[in-house]
Amino acid sequence: VFHFEDRLREGASEIISKFNTHGINVILLSGDKKEPVSKIAKQCGIKQFYAQMLPDQKHSVIESLQLNHNVLMVGDGLNDLDALEVVGHSVAMGNAHSDLLDSCDYVVAPVGQDGLVEALELSWGI
Repeated sequence: VFHFEDRLREGASEIISKFNTHGINVILLSGDKKEPVSKIAKQCGIKQFYAQMLPDQKHSVIESLQLNHNVLMVGDGLNDLDALEVVGHSVAMGNAHSDLLDSCDYVVAPVGQDGLVEALELSWGI
């Protein structure tokens, strides 16, 4: 029997903590099953998450959030493309699929959380 599990990326907890400190609410939208998504969310301090999301469901959640909030979405896969096309501000990591890179407002390179945090801090003045 094989067991595969996503690992929390290095520095993710610190980044989420920094966002929380600045009043930025982080929501995790994932196509993965509830148990591993819940575990990742808990490990990095994300209080609100959605699991087993299909691309059209991510799209709906983003549209709903945008009714009352300024929303920025960071995506890394083709399953995020639909939601990234309707979100107010979209970010792709530099190693994302080329279709994703073409559709996003911003591309963060070098790839990694540090690049994302630095870009957000510069743009938001935090």
